[in-house]
Amino acid sequence: MLGNHQDYIAQPSALKSSYLTGLNVLLVLMKIDSFKTLKDYVEKNRVKLEELDSYSLDRIKKLLKKLDNPQDKFKVVHIAGTSGKTSTCYYLAKLLNLNGYKTGLMISPHLEEINERAQINSEPIAEEEFCKNFDKFIKIISPFGIKLTYFEIFVAFAFWYFERAKVDYVVAEVGVGGLYDGTNTINRRDKICVITDIGLDHISMLGDTIEKIAAQKAGIIQTGNKVFCNQQDQTVMGIFNKTAKSKNAELVVNPKNNFLSFSERNFSLAKLIAAEIFREDSKHNLDDKQLEEAASLVVPGRMEEYYLNGKNIILDGAHNSQKIENLLESLNGINLDDCCVVIAVSENKKDHLLKISQFIKKFASHVILTSFKTKQDFMRESLSPGYLKAYFDDISSEKVFDLDKAIERAMDRPEKTILFTGSLYMVGPVRTKLKKTKL
Repeated sequence: MLGNHQDYIAQPSALKSSYLTGLNVLLVLMKIDSFKTLKDYVEKNRVKLEELDSYSLDRIKKLLKKLDNPQDKFKVVHIAGTSGKTSTCYYLAKLLNLNGYKTGLMISPHLEEINERAQINSEPIAEEEFCKNFDKFIKIISPFGIKLTYFEIFVAFAFWYFERAKVDYVVAEVGVGGLYDGTNTINRRDKICVITDIGLDHISMLGDTIEKIAAQKAGIIQTGNKVFCNQQDQTVMGIFNKTAKSKNAELVVNPKNNFLSFSERNFSLAKLIAAEIFREDSKHNLDDKQLEEAASLVVPGRMEEYYLNGKNIILDGAHNSQKIENLLESLNGINLDDCCVVIAVSENKKDHLLKISQFIKKFASHVILTSFKTKQDFMRESLSPGYLKAYFDDISSEKVFDLDKAIERAMDRPEKTILFTGSLYMVGPVRTKLKKTKL
């Protein structure tokens, strides 16, 4: 299963001792004092496995147990789903913040920097604070000899940090799926589960049917939990009901979602959860001012608008056909008669590409096909612009392989609206570059 990447805890004891000594010397010499040194450390020490091999809870459970299970020391809202989970996380965390709760927020992937993965009161932990605590964290865990994946490292760190920060609530976003996700290590009867809209995505890991994927998402439900969701497909709801019943969990379905836009649908669900939390704590309640402020929150990389050099720039990391369709719905009130779309699509989204292209061709006047490459979580790489071109040959389109040049090319074009979409891994670097140009 591990191939050439031997899990070091399986080594003979003498070699294991030698490895630990060498690792501890390295840690003494290597001080984590910047995001660069932190990322260098993680890249050198993370488990480098293929996706399917790394989809397990064994490693992180073992580590968290040695840390005295920090993930069980605070109240948690655990959010899974195919579409809308990040937005729902941001909305709910904001509502909790506004009501006086000290709130930890865990999201993934990050757009621009790793500290987005661990936030306090909707603000990423500052670089100095993040790195100082991460340095302490790795010096604590290194003697355990338990190597983790990239995702697991930051999940474990966030749980550990949030316990030290004495938060009241943590809003935790699932990375992939739910059942075997690194966040699914929380073991509290009072955990609140949330499952946003389900669609076909990550089928190599979760299964190739809606039923299999829904079952994976519902895997976050534990005995006695309260579970919230929007009304969805009958098949999906059947799986949610069956899982909840088997766990003696209460399923609460949001009734106000049939005629809402996608962002309103997510906010409506967050509001329902917040209302339930505040109902049980008579010291807190929702007021109109709080609702208005939370509803106006711009979720990074999701229908995020900027204005630069006379152009309306929209960033949205929609990366599958369901999300692109939701994006198109959200763009309904924007004049798209004159729109240039810059798109990069992850190499594991080939099954979505036809529908993605069909939706984009409904409004794009020109398409720039570009690419990205990142080491977040796993090595992530986009489909070649040359591969994408076949799906956009019947409209005005061009290949620009370098992302920076694609941004410049879009800014030089005559269209007044530019939409960057197709992947959060592309939108993040675009966001960074645009911010440097003083939007």
